[in-house]
Amino acid sequence: EYSIVCDIYLTTITTQRGEMLVIHEYSGDGLTLNTTCQGETETGVGVYGDELRARGHAMNCTHELFIGEVLPQDASEYFDEEKRTRVLWSIAYSIREVTVV
Repeated sequence: EYSIVCDIYLTTITTQRGEMLVIHEYSGDGLTLNTTCQGETETGVGVYGDELRARGHAMNCTHELFIGEVLPQDASEYFDEEKRTRVLWSIAYSIREVTVV
């Protein structure tokens, strides 16, 4: 049996060489981070724990945040005006300067 799932895009954060994206905390279930650096993408990295340090601080990168693997019957709730409060999410992050050698 197959099940169709989708990811709902939230936002994109960019970092430059010598910068590190650090996610301190977030709210919302199923937050997923996809990181692309110099044309290579690391997908489906789950954001768990107290703090996540995204890869790629030696390169220019794009970090995309999604609510991952939403089932079709759940997805309709994200677009239902009456249930829109169910998609509230927040994220606390910083971009730290790092030394690349």
